[in-house]
Amino acid sequence: MCPERIVKAGKVCIVLQGRYAGKKVVILRVFNDGTKVRPYAHAFVAGISRPPRTVRKGMTAKQIAVRSKIKPMAKIINLQHLLPTRYTLDSKDLCKNVQVKDLQTPKSRFDALKTVKATFEMKYKAGENEWLFAPLKF
Repeated sequence: MCPERIVKAGKVCIVLQGRYAGKKVVILRVFNDGTKVRPYAHAFVAGISRPPRTVRKGMTAKQIAVRSKIKPMAKIINLQHLLPTRYTLDSKDLCKNVQVKDLQTPKSRFDALKTVKATFEMKYKAGENEWLFAPLKF
């Protein structure tokens, strides 16, 4: 489904299969030739498992803080299960701080997810890339 020449780091895609089907992800690294463990083309992605809720003008600061939280995800996904969009995201800070090896142990995975969450919440509060944080309409 996903041509390898289109998929590059920073490209925003939609997951088509699995637990996170219908969720938006940002590609951090692409493995077109595969690896020993995964001999197929795959990508290391970070995305939003649960987007922030709607914030209205009359809400208090505490309500806004609670509704602005994002639930992150980081995963290795087969390229056939990704649908690329026309959007890209500047993901240099995520690529530096989150690596594939971080998914191997629970402690490093927890730290990686904290980094992804902080990065996405910072971008959301700055008002950047609003389309990334809006839920998909089916």
